[in-house]
Amino acid sequence: MVFLTALVAVSVSTAGPAHAGPAAELPIGGEVPPIEGYVWANQPANPDYLPATGYDYNSAGGAVQVLRSAVGVYQVRFLGMAGSGGVAHVSAYGNNNVCTVSSWVPSLGDEAVNVRCFTPTGAPADSRFIAHVTNRTDGTSRGYLWSNDATPPAGGYTPPAT
Repeated sequence: MVFLTALVAVSVSTAGPAHAGPAAELPIGGEVPPIEGYVWANQPANPDYLPATGYDYNSAGGAVQVLRSAVGVYQVRFLGMAGSGGVAHVSAYGNNNVCTVSSWVPSLGDEAVNVRCFTPTGAPADSRFIAHVTNRTDGTSRGYLWSNDATPPAGGYTPPAT
C-alpha cells in the first residue's frame, strides 16, 4: 500500500487534468463494481509484456498487460477488470520525459488505459512510467478530485464537488 500512496501522489502532481471516465454498461442490479489497478511499466521498448516487478495490481485478480504500438504509444490493459467512471493517472518514471493519459475505457471486460510519452521538447519517446486507474470512492483515503486552481491561495481551497 505504501507504493500505491506514492504512486497517486506522484501521478496527481505531474499528470494533466483528470476527467471522469466514460460510462460502461452497468451489471444487472445497476451497481458499479469498484476497480483499482496500478503498474510500473519498466520495459519501454517491449511491444507486449506482463510486468513481473511486484509493482502491479489488478483488483479483479487478473494480470496487467502493457502493449507498445509505436514510439511513446502504450496501452495498459487490466485484464478482467472493467468499471464505470473513475480516474486514470500516469507519470514518467526515472527520466525527464512527460507521459499522459490520452484516454481510458472499459473494453471487452478489461480496463484499457492509453498512454502517450514525450521528451521535454514534445517528441514522442519510449519511457518507463507508472499508471493508476480507479473508480473507488470508499474510505477516508480514497477518491479523486479535479483541482481547478493552478495557483491556490495560501492555506489551500476547496475544489468544486462536481
